[in-house]
Amino acid sequence: MSSATHVIWERLRRPFDVVEAVDAVLGLSPNVARQLAGAMLATCDEAEALLQGMPHTLRSLSISTAERLEECRGGLRGPVAWSETMSRRASTAGAQDVFMCSAPHRAYDVMENRVLVAALTSVSAAGRSVESMSAQSYDDATMRRARSNGTRALRYLEHRTLAGVTRERPTPRAIKRTKTSNRNKTYAPALSMLARASEPLGADDILPFCDRRTRVQHDLLVSVLDGLGRRGVQIPHLRPIGGSLEAGDLRYSHPRRRGDQSLPHGIQLGDCLLDVPERLRDRHRERNQQALQNRAGSLQAVLVLDQSGLDAALDRYCA
Repeated sequence: MSSATHVIWERLRRPFDVVEAVDAVLGLSPNVARQLAGAMLATCDEAEALLQGMPHTLRSLSISTAERLEECRGGLRGPVAWSETMSRRASTAGAQDVFMCSAPHRAYDVMENRVLVAALTSVSAAGRSVESMSAQSYDDATMRRARSNGTRALRYLEHRTLAGVTRERPTPRAIKRTKTSNRNKTYAPALSMLARASEPLGADDILPFCDRRTRVQHDLLVSVLDGLGRRGVQIPHLRPIGGSLEAGDLRYSHPRRRGDQSLPHGIQLGDCLLDVPERLRDRHRERNQQALQNRAGSLQAVLVLDQSGLDAALDRYCA
C-alpha cells in the first residue's frame, strides 16, 4: 500500500535534483542526502548487473578505425606524411630511413563507449560519496558493498580500452545511437544504469528516514492536494526549491529546517499556515494553536486536528 510519502514523491516534477528533493521532503542535510543517494545508487540492481557483465562487455566493445601518425624505420605501415617525415628527419640528424606514416588503428572513443564510461563513472562517484558515511546512518554491509562497487567501476574505467574514451555526459543523440546500434544488447546494462542514475532514490528508499511526525505531515499535505483537487483547484507538480516543496500557492517546509526563520515550517496555503501538533500526542487545542500562531507570524495559523479543520481551511482558500 502506497504511503503519503510515495504520493508526494510521485508528484514531484521531473527531472529533479535528488539531493534537493530529499532535503525538501525529509529535511535531511544535502550532505546526508548525497551520501544516501550514493549508497543506494552504488548498490542498486542496475549497478550490480553492469559490473557483473563488464568482462563480457570489454570483449564486445564497439570500435572504429582511425588514422594516426607512426614513426617507421626500414618499412612502411601506411601512406607517408611527407611534411611530418621531413620534420622528423630534421630532428634525427637527417636519418633517411625514417618515415612518418598514417597507420590505421582501433579507436574506442565512440558514442557507445562514452555511454558505458558515463555509467561506470556514476557508480564510481556513488561509491566515493559514502566514504564519510557513518555506520549509524546506514548498515555496514551496504556501505562496504557501495565502496567495493565504486572501486570495481574505477578499475574498469582504467582499462586500456576505456582509458582514452571521452568523459562527458552522454547527449540524447549518443543515447539514441547506443539504443539502436547493432550491439545494443552489450550496452543495455549501461543504459539501464544511466536511467537509474537520473533518479537514484525512490520513495521506498527514503521512507525509513521518515519519523512519525513527518509521516503525519505528509498525510496532511496529500489531503490538502486531494482536497484542492476536489474543489476544482488545479495544482501543478511539486518542485523542490530552496529546501521546500512548492506548487503554486502551496509550500511545504519540513520541521528540520526550523533554523531558517525566513520560512515557517509547516504547510503554507495562500495566507494560511496549516500544521499538526508538534507533539502528536498533545491534543490540547489552545496550547498547540498558540504555538502554531507564534510560528506563523503574520500568516493565519490553522491547527489541523481532524477533517473539519482541514475543510475549513480549504474552503477559506477557495472562497
